[in-house]
Amino acid sequence: MALSANAMIALTDLGLFTGGQLPGAVSPSTTTKEQYIETASDYIRSYCDRDFMKQTYTEYHRGGGQSITLDHYPVVSITSIAIEGTAISSDDYTLTDAQAGIVEFDFWLEDTGSSDVYVTYVAGYSVSPGTGEFQLPYDLKYACITKVTELIQQASGRYNPPEGGSQIDAILERYKDFR
Repeated sequence: MALSANAMIALTDLGLFTGGQLPGAVSPSTTTKEQYIETASDYIRSYCDRDFMKQTYTEYHRGGGQSITLDHYPVVSITSIAIEGTAISSDDYTLTDAQAGIVEFDFWLEDTGSSDVYVTYVAGYSVSPGTGEFQLPYDLKYACITKVTELIQQASGRYNPPEGGSQIDAILERYKDFR
């Protein structure tokens, strides 16, 4: 089994963090570790109500004003913007805040109820970023690795839940999408 594009850590990240040993657990096979990584990544996505890993999105916005806020962030690149079916030149807009997904136009978008803005763009983090990409924050990697370790320990019957709540959930609170 290979990890999906939504996996928040690589198998090597798990090995580096744990030193190859998982405390209080029998070491599972590589395939099982990958399944735990996928499960932990899904848990984090669900808890925060947002996707984190880089992918392409197409979304619709209503006009009105001089800017729009894209639903997914951080924005790596904008592929195209069309208003009412007409492509807009990249010279007519600026990605002013990639971390928040804010796009500003050089003109005012009419709020007539018919200014349909369609945006296709790439957003999200990369486990191993290339040029212009954003690396998944270390605390999110840590939360994913810790969740994988918990899952493995639960499966082996050697898990003792921490008193006072989960450290993972405390980290994830900062990344919840409240928009």
